[in-house]
Amino acid sequence: MSTISAAFPGHDILSEEGNRAGDGSDGQGFSWVVDPVDGTTNYYRGLPFFSVSVALVQGKQLLVGAVYDPSRDELFTAIRGLGAWLDEQPIRVADTATLEETVFGLGSPYGAQAMRRNLDLSLDIVPRCATLRTIGSAALSLCYIASGRMDVYMHPLLSPWDTAAGALVLKEAGGTMTDWQGRDWQFGGPEVLASSPKVHAEVLALLHAALEG
Repeated sequence: MSTISAAFPGHDILSEEGNRAGDGSDGQGFSWVVDPVDGTTNYYRGLPFFSVSVALVQGKQLLVGAVYDPSRDELFTAIRGLGAWLDEQPIRVADTATLEETVFGLGSPYGAQAMRRNLDLSLDIVPRCATLRTIGSAALSLCYIASGRMDVYMHPLLSPWDTAAGALVLKEAGGTMTDWQGRDWQFGGPEVLASSPKVHAEVLALLHAALEG
């Protein structure tokens, strides 16, 4: 983060490790949203699903995103309006058409009560899918949908640094990302339902039924 501060002294930095206010000299309201380790538990337990996530935001508009996976030496990047890439190759979401074909990614919030509620809400969704994965990194989960490795990711409570870069990669790769009410996801929103476009409405309907049940 010191590199960002030195290169862009007028920009703010928003991070799990502490925020820094820029000096305001650019007058454009730019912020860098940084998560040095997304998937901290995986990292210290030796599970190879963690990443470094960096995004540039102006106001609430995502401009640039990068998610680096050091275990596989893979770099996911996106530029608003220009597309998304894995290393130097363009990526697109999978053309998955039915829920029965989907690889469903379920995020795990902290706390017994929150975890139990999330599992309960998924009970009517996951058995209709091809399989379930819980990899423990929100940024990588979003990038995996963007690159066609997964089809759906659901999490009830994420921070801006968990989602900013991955959200832009996902959207620029043709993915859909909403909150749990079906509204377009906005920067900073805690609820995430991300997917390839053809299955999003079906997953959202099942989630709504579970929330109302």
